[in-house]
Amino acid sequence: MPQLNNTKRLFVAVELPQDIREYLGAAVETLRRTGADAKWVEPKNIHLTLKFLGSTPQEAIPEIRKAMTAAADRARALPTSLEAFGGFPSLAAPRVLWVSLADKEKHLQRITQELEDSLSSAGFAQENRPFKAHITLARLRSSRNRLGLIQATQKFQTVMEHPAFILDNITLFESILSPKGPAYSVVEQVRLKT
Repeated sequence: MPQLNNTKRLFVAVELPQDIREYLGAAVETLRRTGADAKWVEPKNIHLTLKFLGSTPQEAIPEIRKAMTAAADRARALPTSLEAFGGFPSLAAPRVLWVSLADKEKHLQRITQELEDSLSSAGFAQENRPFKAHITLARLRSSRNRLGLIQATQKFQTVMEHPAFILDNITLFESILSPKGPAYSVVEQVRLKT
């Protein structure tokens, strides 16, 4: 009999409103037409990652929920909006294409730091890179048609809407990998006070 795997591939994120996922899904469809060699994020999977945990024992989930609750208790639901396209390491030569969120008062940064502090106390590795509030849209696999993608992104940027919305949750997701791509399911969710 096969041995049961007691771990889950987890990440902490903010679940985005349906209309924002649909808007970004339409942007992805427009940019996909460039033929860039990219792995595009499906609209149903679009989210704002706060902390990637990776392969995690199921027994750690109560401790993660505790960290999420502590961060939520010190924060309120945050008004934000889509800001601009960007890329890692840069939009001129992206390996990752993303859209940023408005966080002028650094509320998201504080929530993320609260999570980092609580989770590192629970034994999770601390993230060394500074937090940048962004929503990943694609990961480029090669430079094929990259210039066309950059030009299309710049063109889309000029007509891009900046819809306002509220970030009102901290959500623990499980990522289940398959040949068709990842499927995300909610494990725990904590609501931010309004």
